[in-house]
Amino acid sequence: MKKRDLILCLVLLILFFLFQRLQYSASYARNLEKEIVIEGKLEVHHFDNFDAETSKDVYYLVTSNNERFLLDFVTKPPKVLTGTQIKVKGKIRNNQITVSSYSISSSLPAIATVKKVGVILFNFQNYMTQPLTPTQAKGIVFTNSNSVKSYYLENSFGQLILEGKYDANGDVFGWYTIPYDNVGCQYLTWFQAANAAANAAGVDLTGYNNLIYAFPSMGGCTFGGGGFLGGQISFVTNAALNFNVFIVGHELGHNFGAHHANSYLCTDSAGLPVPISNSCTSWEYGDPFDIMGGSIRHMNNFHKGQLSTFNALQPINTLTVTANGIYTIAPIEQASLGVQAIRIPRGSSYYYLEYRQPYGYDNFASNAPVVNGVSIRIAPPYPVITQSNLIDTIPSTTTRDDAPLLPGPTFYDPIYRITIRTLSVSPTSATVDIAFGGLTCTHSNPILSINPPSQTGYAGQTLNYALTITNTDTPICPASTFSISYNLPPVLSQSTSSSLVTINAGSSSTQTISITSAASAAFGSYSFSETVTNIGLPSYGASAAAYYDIGPVVAPQEIPDTTPPTITILNPLNNTILPNSGNVQISATATDSSGINNIKIYVDGVLKKTCNNTTTCNYNLNMNTITSGQHIITVTATDNSSAQNTGSVSITVIKP
Repeated sequence: MKKRDLILCLVLLILFFLFQRLQYSASYARNLEKEIVIEGKLEVHHFDNFDAETSKDVYYLVTSNNERFLLDFVTKPPKVLTGTQIKVKGKIRNNQITVSSYSISSSLPAIATVKKVGVILFNFQNYMTQPLTPTQAKGIVFTNSNSVKSYYLENSFGQLILEGKYDANGDVFGWYTIPYDNVGCQYLTWFQAANAAANAAGVDLTGYNNLIYAFPSMGGCTFGGGGFLGGQISFVTNAALNFNVFIVGHELGHNFGAHHANSYLCTDSAGLPVPISNSCTSWEYGDPFDIMGGSIRHMNNFHKGQLSTFNALQPINTLTVTANGIYTIAPIEQASLGVQAIRIPRGSSYYYLEYRQPYGYDNFASNAPVVNGVSIRIAPPYPVITQSNLIDTIPSTTTRDDAPLLPGPTFYDPIYRITIRTLSVSPTSATVDIAFGGLTCTHSNPILSINPPSQTGYAGQTLNYALTITNTDTPICPASTFSISYNLPPVLSQSTSSSLVTINAGSSSTQTISITSAASAAFGSYSFSETVTNIGLPSYGASAAAYYDIGPVVAPQEIPDTTPPTITILNPLNNTILPNSGNVQISATATDSSGINNIKIYVDGVLKKTCNNTTTCNYNLNMNTITSGQHIITVTATDNSSAQNTGSVSITVIKP
C-alpha cells in the first residue's frame, strides 16, 4: 500500500511540474512576441538570381546601438534606399519584427562624383580556391579599357569616378581565408570575418564609399550577386563565373540607387500578346538595353534621372508632357542641354520616352531598332526605388531587341487613352507626336524607301531594289490600297511584282522592283523615282528616288565581284546574357549585289545550320545544351561570286 502511494505521489509530482512548465512556456512565448515601437536606419539587402530571373529584397532596421532587426512588412514595404530613417510598429520575436505600420523620413545620400571603392576577395577554410588573381579583379573593376570604372564614367557623362583609397588606380585586397566553411548563407558574418582579416593584414577599411566582396563558392546562397540598395556593400558569389563587368557593374548600380530594368509581357482578353493592356507581367532583367537589365548598355533615362544614383540628368533634361503636341528627344548617351527624358503621366506612374544613338557602351549597329526608334518604358516618379518596365511595341516577335517604336507605327494605350508616334529620327534627335484622348482614324502620308539607294551595273543588266511602303495611318483606320508608279529615264525600264498593294494601318510591305538598263546605255549615273498613292485618298502619297549607275559595257563574267557580302546578326546582340534554358533564335541576314549563295551559323566553331540561296538564316539554339560561360556565335555568308564575309557576337550563359 505504501509503495502504491509513493508511485501515486511521484505521478502527481510529475504532472505538477509539467503543468508549471506549460504555464511558463506560454508566458515566455507571450513575452517573446510583444508590441514594439522602434526607430533606426533602414537597410535594403537586394539579391539577384540571374539563372532563375528572379530577385528579392530583404529589409533590416539598424538602431543607433547597431542592433539589427529583420523586418517583415504586413503591407507593401517602402520603396526607398538604405540609410532612410524609419520608425516601425509591430510585434517582435527573436529579433524579427512583423511590421503593422511604419513612417519614414526621406534621407537621400549625398551625391559623390568621386567614390572610393575597395574590392575584398575571400575564401573559406574548407574551400580555399582563388578563381582569379587580384590583378585580374583590378582590371575588371578599375584598369581595363572596358572596366566597371570606364562604364560608370561614360554612363554618368564623365561625372562619376571610381578609385581606390590607397591606390588611385584601384584597391583590391586578398585573398583572405575566413574561419568558416561555405555552408549555409551567413553572408553578413562572412563579410565581417573578411573585414577582420583585412584589418589584421594592416588594411584600414574606413573611408570607402563602396566595398565589393567576392568569394569563390555560392555555398548555400541561391543568388549570384547582390548589393545594399543605396548602401555601401555589394557582393558577387561564384567569382570564377560572376566576377565580370556586367554583374559587378549591375550590383554597384544597386549601391548607387538603381533597381532593375525589366520589360512588360502583356496580353489581351484572348491571351494574344499586345504592347499594353490590363494584363501585364514584369519580366525581371527583361530590358536588353540596360546594365540593370540584360546587357552592358547605358542605364535608361529613368535610372539616370533618379537623384539617388549620380544625378546624370539635370532638371532641364526632363520634360513632363500633359498636352497634345510634337516633341523632340536628344540621345541619352552624352550630356545635353536638350530634353533626354519625356514623361507622360499614366496614373501613379509615367511613360518615359527615350532615344539612343551608337556611342561607347551603346555600340549598337546602325540598323538596330533601338537607334532608329523611341524606347517607351513605364516607371514611377524618380524618387521611387523600383523597376522600370520596357514596352514591347512589336510583341508578336520573341525578342525585345525590336521593342522601340519606329517611325510609322502608332502606340496606343486604350486604358489611359494616350497615343504616341515616332515621326522621325536623326543622329541628333528623335521627334514624337503625343496625343491624349480617344484614338481616332487619322490619315497621313505613307513612308516610302528604296534600298539600296544606289547600285552599279553594266549596260543591259537587271538590278533588284526593295521598295518598302509604310502605312502611317493610326491603327483604328482600315487598311489602305496603294498604287505604285515610277518615273524612269529612257535608258531604264522597270518591272514590279504588283502595281497595287494593300497594307494595314501602322504596318509595312516590301515589294521587289527590277530595273533593267538598255544594252546601248552610256556610262553614267541615272536617277529614277517611285511614287505610291493611297487610291482611296489620292491626296496622301510619297515619293523616293534611287540611282542606277552604269559602268563599262562588258559581259557580266568580265566584272569580278570582289566585294564580300554584308552580314547583320539581328539576334542575339553582342555581349548579351542569354537565358540558361529554353530556345533562343539566332537570326542573321546577308546582302550582296551578286546575290547570296549561302549563310552558315556556327556556335563555338561548330556548324549548326546552312541556309542556301536566301538572305535570311535562323537557327533555334537549345540553351539546355549550352554550358555556363562565354560563347561565340559566328555567321559566314558567301555570295554568288564566291566572296565571303564573317560576323560574330559574344554571348554569356549563367547556370547554377
